[in-house]
Amino acid sequence: MSFKKKNNQKNRNRRKGVQREDSRCSTEALQEEEEGSASRNIEKCYTIKTSEVMGRYLVASKNIPAGEILMSVEPFVVGPSLDSREICLGCYVDLDQYTSKQRCDKCQWPVCDKKCKGYGEKYGHSREECDFLRNVPYTQSKTALNVIVPLRCLLLKTQTPEKWDDVLSMESHDEIRKNVPIIWQTNQTTIVEKILRAQEKSVFTEEEIHRICGILEVNAFEITVGDHGIRGLYPEAFLLAHDCIPNTSHYNNDQFLFEMRTTVPVRSGEILKTSYAYVLQGTMRRQDHLRESKFFHCICNRCKDPLECGSNLSTLICPICRKSTLLSTNPTNLEADWKCFNQSCDAYSKSGQKMKILMDRLYEEVESINGCDIQGYEEFLKKYEHFLSSSHYLMIGAKYSLCQLYGKIEDFMIHELSTEQLRRKISLCEEVLQVADIVSPGLSVLRGTVMYELHAPLMVLATRDFQSSNMSKDAIRNQLKKVKSLLVSSCKCLQNEPLSTHEGSIGQAAKEALEALKSWEKCLGRF
Repeated sequence: MSFKKKNNQKNRNRRKGVQREDSRCSTEALQEEEEGSASRNIEKCYTIKTSEVMGRYLVASKNIPAGEILMSVEPFVVGPSLDSREICLGCYVDLDQYTSKQRCDKCQWPVCDKKCKGYGEKYGHSREECDFLRNVPYTQSKTALNVIVPLRCLLLKTQTPEKWDDVLSMESHDEIRKNVPIIWQTNQTTIVEKILRAQEKSVFTEEEIHRICGILEVNAFEITVGDHGIRGLYPEAFLLAHDCIPNTSHYNNDQFLFEMRTTVPVRSGEILKTSYAYVLQGTMRRQDHLRESKFFHCICNRCKDPLECGSNLSTLICPICRKSTLLSTNPTNLEADWKCFNQSCDAYSKSGQKMKILMDRLYEEVESINGCDIQGYEEFLKKYEHFLSSSHYLMIGAKYSLCQLYGKIEDFMIHELSTEQLRRKISLCEEVLQVADIVSPGLSVLRGTVMYELHAPLMVLATRDFQSSNMSKDAIRNQLKKVKSLLVSSCKCLQNEPLSTHEGSIGQAAKEALEALKSWEKCLGRF
């Protein structure tokens, strides 16, 4: 998805000066020791192990096929993301859509309605929370709702001590975070001091509140609600190791249940991996995100490879010889020089720091393009085609946006596109899919979305060729066979996504398109 549509993957608060090789940084760590067993909610298929480098992590205890559910757990808490827009504390609906701002009668904090379905519920605006917030005056601001999820975690201390103990077992990286003033001081003023002033008895200490803030920053998962996100803290899910080429995916249903499944076959003894960074970004930007928001330095195989396992998402074109690739000499060291790898061209070299400044500027340029501006994205691709490789992450980001825009916006609806524009959409989808096959393989949401986008222009071209008798029935049947294959694969990738999400709606559309193909089989025979 485009960078604009993947805001949940961005670091909303730029946080500098943090470097660490952390417990979840590499799936190649040694010195493992078995610690526990699999999830209590499903049949045992993984164990918990430990290593000096990785800490605790999950390992498959048997051979697991792609698509198998590994984990299904309820959250400890859910609530607004950091710097959230104003949303209802009960059901999390966006309150910007309401002409008049509603407030809880008792605490005066935001709710959608006095009869909100989440009022008094454990994953909504509980009575205990409401009682506490009576002592915390609400003032509408960017950081106003930051206090909610830490408070909900803290309330576990007296309400469900066993869950409180589980939460405290999570990593908080307090020592690192203390050395990043923008993090520590922001939490101090927007969360810690509010809770300390509001409590009638000294139930929560300053140290505890900061620790909970860290636990949430490191371990919480984003949950999509409509067109915005909230966050949730889950048991066991936080033990997933990070890798920039994951072998699992996760999703949340409408009741906030966290479910994880394999996206590719996983062998017994293999580490179960997710990605805490956006897989379509280059190593430099992923490293920035992980260091600043998760407080570790990734050394996975993809990060160590200048070519990013063949995806070339960070590959540049040498501006001197224009014949060879310009790559980092050590991708996991952001200070390392970038050099041309053409043996006959030793002329170009740029420091990692200067390259970061350049890439940040280009990133800001593509981000500034209006999200529906097809011409803007096309001009960006043309402008940098002699410097950024065709699969550089900035190019792929623009191409992914175009994949979704061609056929879906005014003046570019799918049946209005010319043959040339349809072929352009096909080419864009195929380029993005080629990269996705490497960095997000198997039954991933990314592949499912792109395959759905790819089927549409192929379907329209086949329809036009059939109507104009430009192709034989056999040729059209072969074309529709490819369309069917794409839709079947898309359905498999997206089948578990909630219908309330963008990805879930695409999955439903893929099912409907697959059903519509049956009418063609009546005319052309099975394909």
